[in-house]
Amino acid sequence: MNKICLFLSIFLGFFNSPILGVAIDRQIDTIYALILIKDLEGACKEGERAILENPDSLEAKKAYFKALTVAGKEEAAYQTFKVYQDLFPVEQKNEILEWMSWCIIHQSFQSPAPVVKAISLLAAYFSQDSRGIEIIHQALFDTNVYIRALALQLSETLRDEKIKNDLLVLLQTEKNNNVRIPLIQTIEKLKIKEAIPDLIKIISQKFSWNEEKVEAVKAITLMSEKPSHLQIKTFANNSRSGLRVLASEMILYFNLVNEKETLRFLLQDTHAEVRENAIQAIGCLKIADLKSDLIAKLKDANYHVAIKAAWALTILNDKSGHELLKKRCFSKNLDERLFAVGAVNSTGTYGHSLAKEIFFNANDPYVRMNLAIGFLHQMEMVDLSCQELYLNLTNSEEKWMWEERGNFKYLAPNKLKQNPLIPGYPETVNLVTKLEILNILAIFKHPLAQEGMKKFLEEKSWGVSGLASALLLTEGDDNMIDLLKQFLNHENFQVQIQVALILAQWGKEEIALKTLQNSYYKVDKNTKERILEGILQVASPKSIPFLIQQLNDPHPTLRVIAAVALLNCLNH
Repeated sequence: MNKICLFLSIFLGFFNSPILGVAIDRQIDTIYALILIKDLEGACKEGERAILENPDSLEAKKAYFKALTVAGKEEAAYQTFKVYQDLFPVEQKNEILEWMSWCIIHQSFQSPAPVVKAISLLAAYFSQDSRGIEIIHQALFDTNVYIRALALQLSETLRDEKIKNDLLVLLQTEKNNNVRIPLIQTIEKLKIKEAIPDLIKIISQKFSWNEEKVEAVKAITLMSEKPSHLQIKTFANNSRSGLRVLASEMILYFNLVNEKETLRFLLQDTHAEVRENAIQAIGCLKIADLKSDLIAKLKDANYHVAIKAAWALTILNDKSGHELLKKRCFSKNLDERLFAVGAVNSTGTYGHSLAKEIFFNANDPYVRMNLAIGFLHQMEMVDLSCQELYLNLTNSEEKWMWEERGNFKYLAPNKLKQNPLIPGYPETVNLVTKLEILNILAIFKHPLAQEGMKKFLEEKSWGVSGLASALLLTEGDDNMIDLLKQFLNHENFQVQIQVALILAQWGKEEIALKTLQNSYYKVDKNTKERILEGILQVASPKSIPFLIQQLNDPHPTLRVIAAVALLNCLNH
């Protein structure tokens, strides 16, 4: 071992010798050599000796920091930094802070606690560099199902060959359905065409999960080249229903309007899902020649198929399906009502008169809210629609979420289950959804928007975690941000914090930082986590001194969130 160190030390010393214009002390060379061969304890001891023997050498101190952080000695690195931080120029100081942050993140990733490990994955999400990719690579094969699923969601933007190969391996080996869905979605977003043969196997197999087949069909469609008529015909006549669905999806995606006979054939399929997808293609492509076939489907035993046929006819400016849509919007079955109102909203101006008739006769708040959202998209009945949304926002105790099926998206009761990695996941989705509805009121600058926001802030506890904000939140509209700023100096301390958190997480507004940092030492641990995650989202260099203080927090979750936030601030 000593011979290897000596060789490496001489080797490094040669390339940094006075001959090349740079003189580096032999001890410093030895520290880096020991790090290189993974003798980290030896590197730390050599670093201590180097500082004692060279008290004025910044390079010796920097090498010692490197040894401590690579060795995972968080506490020693932090205490040493406190002593020497003012000696380093800004650039070197920031480099050392980055090492310290990654030290905490790597140590946290080894934690047996899934939540702590999940937070360390955020570093990979924000860093987009080789260290982050390595963490995600390991997480993709973690023993915890939720960690694997999260790693997949966070790797959607990483166009790295190693990650790509990992995903191809997982597609063949991963057995858990909760992981396979985000796996296929990630493959689709990264456009890994090598996965197409395995995806075709998924939709061809009887035992594949239905949701998995749906995602596989979507992925194949978006990654494939334009198919020939023969390929479409082959899919449409396949004995596997998944491949017959694929035929309709490809006809729609590639705008193959000449395949109307194939679609007519698929309308007679024994599987409701195949019929529904064929109707969706006919409606979106506006193939008027198939109107009579669609009228026949109004009597389909499956309500999804019948409602979809009524939607397609309306899109084709045919009112034959209006009576069915109206009837289904008043069904005793909630799911049927919601799907029907999603269909009515998706008809746009074609179904406007029908939507008004249903709205004024409906009692179901979800039917009325969805129609109100539809009216606002068309800039119709603005005042009445905003009032409807406001009344439900302020009076309803139910949790909400967005539901999607095919090309329909609609507001629905929240049926989500808990997620071990995102505390209070159903409530988090509810908060985000209601904030989006408030955003609609703000966009229209409706007088009730301010009162609605006031009640929301006073009655709801904003607790969106960093993971949730990374996965769920979009950017807030400027009108919404301006509305929130009015409450930043609210007399209620809790409201001030909530406003600052939303401004940070949703608007990435620096104006929130003062409130967040001043409140930090007055709140409980959970709120501290939210505050650090808000600071993380803003990513302002102004927060660096505050975050440095939190790197030595005794709570591992606070420490790792502070490290991720610090890393994000340094890189912006």
